[in-house]
Amino acid sequence: MAATGTFPNPEGGSFDAGPVGFRGASGYAVGYIAPLTRAPSILLVGFDIQESHLAPEIIDPGMPAITARDVTDRATLKQFVDEAADFAKKIGESGDISAASKIRVAFRDPNGPWRHGPTYLFIMQRTGYTLFHGAFPDRFELQIPTNTLRDERTGDLILPQIIQTATAAGESGDYVEYYFDNPDDPTDDFNTLKVSYVREYAVRIPLPDGTFYEDRLIIGAGIYGEGGGAVAQGCPLPAGVAANPLATPSITAEQVEAGSATLSDFALVAKRYMESVQRGPELAHNACVVRQDGPWKSGDTYLVTINTEGRVFFHSDKAALGGRPLKRPVWAAIATATGAAALRTTGNFSNPNGGALPAQIGGGYAVGFRRAGGDPLILVAGLDIQEAHLDTETIDPGDPTVRADEVVDRATLKTFVNEATNYVLTTFRSEGRAAFNQVKSVLRDPNGPWRSGPVYLFIMEPTGYTIFHGAFPDRFEFRRPTDTLRDQITNRLILPQIIQTARSSEEGGFVQYYFDNPDDPNDDFNTLKVTYARQHVFRVQRPDGTTFEYPLIFGAGIYGDPSTVAEDVCPRPAGLADNPLATPGVTAAQAAAGGDSLRDFALAAKEYFDSIRTPGELHRQERGALEVRLHLPRQRFSRRQGVLQW
Repeated sequence: MAATGTFPNPEGGSFDAGPVGFRGASGYAVGYIAPLTRAPSILLVGFDIQESHLAPEIIDPGMPAITARDVTDRATLKQFVDEAADFAKKIGESGDISAASKIRVAFRDPNGPWRHGPTYLFIMQRTGYTLFHGAFPDRFELQIPTNTLRDERTGDLILPQIIQTATAAGESGDYVEYYFDNPDDPTDDFNTLKVSYVREYAVRIPLPDGTFYEDRLIIGAGIYGEGGGAVAQGCPLPAGVAANPLATPSITAEQVEAGSATLSDFALVAKRYMESVQRGPELAHNACVVRQDGPWKSGDTYLVTINTEGRVFFHSDKAALGGRPLKRPVWAAIATATGAAALRTTGNFSNPNGGALPAQIGGGYAVGFRRAGGDPLILVAGLDIQEAHLDTETIDPGDPTVRADEVVDRATLKTFVNEATNYVLTTFRSEGRAAFNQVKSVLRDPNGPWRSGPVYLFIMEPTGYTIFHGAFPDRFEFRRPTDTLRDQITNRLILPQIIQTARSSEEGGFVQYYFDNPDDPNDDFNTLKVTYARQHVFRVQRPDGTTFEYPLIFGAGIYGDPSTVAEDVCPRPAGLADNPLATPGVTAAQAAAGGDSLRDFALAAKEYFDSIRTPGELHRQERGALEVRLHLPRQRFSRRQGVLQW
């Protein structure tokens, strides 16, 4: 190769490093000349590269005056991005054939100077084609989400704002604001204000033939919840709900963590706030407020509510633990501290101000409370409730005729949701209102009949207030995203469609929208989902003989409904002619079947890659290589037989 500039074996060959100690390192390799850069490259096919196959590498990340950890405001953000641009420009123009890869490794290293918590860098071209993303590489790298990625609050497209701001300001840079996902907060549901500083920088990369590849790239980074306003921004007051002064505590979790306030004072302040909150939209707002990092949640100081049977009702740090029972010693200590035993005789907690919890279970403080017209609950603060505090239990999950792993079309989806509704109704008849909390762990169990891969259930009130979500509990449970959660393709609000369809008749109905597939980290919310939803009204007999009606909407969905989906995950850019080689004569599925197909697939990929001549074609080709992951749920491609570029 060094002598002739070509690969001596143009058709490549198979390889297997298993006999020398590298299990799984086998497949087919063929050389080609990379488009645009004209650098010699190798295609690997059938090799499922994992961490164990990679060698450690020491890359000098530079010594920026402002590291990601130091970014706290607009001034430090600007300096951080400017220094990153200088570093990327220096490495890119060094002539190192691996320069782009080294920049990615340095910028992504969580132990290096360029990534810390929610502070990360991104690099894109003016088209929005994303070369690097420090937080969400699988969702954004080598893709063009310019016309799909939207601000969840305003509905505006995000990338056009970034591109316009960066190109207008050039290398001087400027700021842009939008709501975006905070990678450090699984509960933010894209509703966190982000302030990004973006700028352009010119690159002039030497090529092997002595010429240069020139481009102008956009580099940026951001801070979340600028000015300490993340709590207010993340939990907007619902229409018609007055501001509650108790929502801002006089004693904060941060003070407790710092040792300047007592846990008991914090718990009693939280009790007064909880008791002041009525049902409805204010309750959803309350749940949102106490889940935000800030005055109600800091470190191990956060709030958990327990029902009087010792079952977790609401966990502000890990919603997925909701519905689980506490171990007997843990529950006994909490019941003793609050005087819960007196509820059976007097209807009140005998220790109205609660008490400290013993160190044997992890410490903390517990106090009982009751909302107007509600059941008594116990508030726990400062006890970091984890899996070790929870008991195992055997609950009959029922025996549905259609399980989650058997949902394949609209008919089986409808049967699945109807049987889930009947299962909850049966449990409700024996357990009362406690059933809605008790069934959560059953419906969430990946080994049970109600959850399998991307098929999961959700239960919500007609307002959109979500009491259960099988896939994303931290993002949706005890929240009301009715006015914020949007279809990333059409920009339509999702929950109003579901609610209207579910309430349209006793049978409910189907609704289509684009949504995140929990089984596919690469879908970027661009996967069509078909949901079946229906409403059922639960009726509770009150002691005075009146009936309380509680309507709930049950739903589940399938991704890529085979009866309607014909989407193109790699849309052809405007002005780009169709390339017949983009459809291989031998597919990954055929290669997975064995025989000589792996070789033929690799050579078809080489021919396609060799045909690329323009940046637009290159971008579509790279997204095409990603299809092996994007289409996994539809089983059109084999992951092991995917194309890898080296």
